[in-house]
Amino acid sequence: MREFILTVISAGTFIGFIYLCYTYKAFLFITRLLLTLGIAVAIAIVAFAIEEYWVLIFSVAFGIPGVFILKIGPNDTDYIDPDRYKECTTPKSKHSVNKYLSPDNKEHVKMVKYHILNHSSNLIYRFEENSSLTSCKVDLMNALKKRLEITTNLHTVKIEDIEKLTLAMLCDTAFNLLASGEYHIYAGELDPLGPGISMYCVYISAMNLAVELGFNDEESKNETIKYLNQCISEVG
Repeated sequence: MREFILTVISAGTFIGFIYLCYTYKAFLFITRLLLTLGIAVAIAIVAFAIEEYWVLIFSVAFGIPGVFILKIGPNDTDYIDPDRYKECTTPKSKHSVNKYLSPDNKEHVKMVKYHILNHSSNLIYRFEENSSLTSCKVDLMNALKKRLEITTNLHTVKIEDIEKLTLAMLCDTAFNLLASGEYHIYAGELDPLGPGISMYCVYISAMNLAVELGFNDEESKNETIKYLNQCISEVG
């Protein structure tokens, strides 16, 4: 009976851990981390107290993900709200990058790439949230990574311009992919079962956010979207 109760409790806490990992809206990130590690320690103590050492496997199941949860978990920043987005993505201390920085400044280039990819990943996640469409995140992020690898002027990017550059690159990359015909089911029509439809929605959301943040104007946005629609209708 004791083994059965322990099994039920352990299984329940493990399911709770999965819930904490993926329903991040209900908890702050650090709270999830502390809960995860706390549960791991509690299970280990119980295992030693009752001398049922097989229960330690559940402690490991909690502890290992807990160590990496800050690194691999989703960000709690609300990137849909412009004010919240700007508050959470603007560095506390703004240091302009010297315009004479060498292209060999690998640390700065690495930092710029990291922030662009991190912001892009969070934006795509938010724009696709609760969507039943096939996700475009893998395709879009892979295309962004390839583009960043061949971009030669990242050493000149200032910290305070990364937010604007991220939206610009995200929109431009999505535009090029959608206009390539790769995501069409036939001429002029995006495949409704592929990631193209979701990518189009991400593109529109990113364009709208750029306008809300003052990086673009409504007229230019509408003209660009109109041109994309024309490109989509002519390829495939």
